[in-house]
Amino acid sequence: MKKMVVITGLSAVMLLGASVGAYAASNVQEIKAYLSRTTKVKLDNGDVRVSLSQPIQTIIYKGSLYIPLRTVEQYTDVSATWSSKDQTLSFVSSPYRTFTAEEMLSINTYGYSLKVPKSLDNIEYTVQSDDIVQSSIQKGIRDKRVKSVINIRYYAQEEEIHVRHDDIASIEIFKINDWNDLQHTNYPGILLAQNKNWAFIVKTPSESVLPKGTLDHSDYTASAQIIKNHSYYLYPSTK
Repeated sequence: MKKMVVITGLSAVMLLGASVGAYAASNVQEIKAYLSRTTKVKLDNGDVRVSLSQPIQTIIYKGSLYIPLRTVEQYTDVSATWSSKDQTLSFVSSPYRTFTAEEMLSINTYGYSLKVPKSLDNIEYTVQSDDIVQSSIQKGIRDKRVKSVINIRYYAQEEEIHVRHDDIASIEIFKINDWNDLQHTNYPGILLAQNKNWAFIVKTPSESVLPKGTLDHSDYTASAQIIKNHSYYLYPSTK
């Protein structure tokens, strides 16, 4: 993904919205370019993603396509910073996992971020699609007031364990008012975090189904307890 976009110093200044001040007068040249509002971003896994807030706007200049750095940050594992002091553009690989466009749409809708380290390779966070959430509600697996679900799955590390994976926890998202009513009914969930509109409720199994006495059983149990007691990579915004 890091090779997807190349930005020149000039376009970095424009697209980052940095203030160039006196530097602009002597070092930035005015050009004539074309603005495209319909560009799609396709990653190496075949996903075609569009900007969540508005169509991706790109600039076409002398046969080259220039993409805003913020778009690159949103869809890859690269972050970029611009220093107007020394006119330096810095790229840094993100230590966190990326999510699909559909998952990011849900994450933005409910006002939170998931910063799951790439090093956590045996635990997978998945933001469930609306149809899966609705199906679980219809089956009576989840309360009808659940708006979105983050599923957390543990992958066994010992090859001899036939159970390849197990759901270690799920985080259910409720409207604040719904959760205020529901928490008085002995609902089997713990308030993990909240913002002004949404409550994030974590539910974990009482015990791992992975074989007792194995490293995976103890790791699973320890991870489930951590998720219960800490925000564990979920950060609510003020949304």
